[in-house]
Amino acid sequence: MRRWKQLTLSFMVSFVALGSGVTGLHASQVSAAANAVPSYEVKFLAKPEAVLGTSGSLRNDVIQTFGLASVPQVIGVAYYDTNHLELDAEGWNVRFRKKEDKDNYELTYKKRYPILNGDINAALSLANREGFDASDDNYEAEIDWGTNA
Repeated sequence: MRRWKQLTLSFMVSFVALGSGVTGLHASQVSAAANAVPSYEVKFLAKPEAVLGTSGSLRNDVIQTFGLASVPQVIGVAYYDTNHLELDAEGWNVRFRKKEDKDNYELTYKKRYPILNGDINAALSLANREGFDASDDNYEAEIDWGTNA
């Protein structure tokens, strides 16, 4: 047993010494990736009577003002969460959707961070600390700006 301890200690000392020789005696600098650079999407709620005609379709002046297609696109959407909305409570949205003009389905995951007092950089920094930074091209950062009214 005593021989095993000496061997283990010897191995550990050798490993540390070897590691120091490989990396040098100075500490290497480590820098974190920058915050993600977001695009912006502005959302607002409109009263139905202000934008819809009597048939339920968009009024012509709304179509022209916002440059919308005159024929709306049908999109089937389903959101997934637990019965107690635990994903939403953690800032996650899981969505499954199918656009009318597409053959494939989309499954998307969104992690949402609150923007407090208009401080976008604080929200981006929090996302960065949680692993969502500029070095990852597996997602698109987006600021959804709207009202909660």
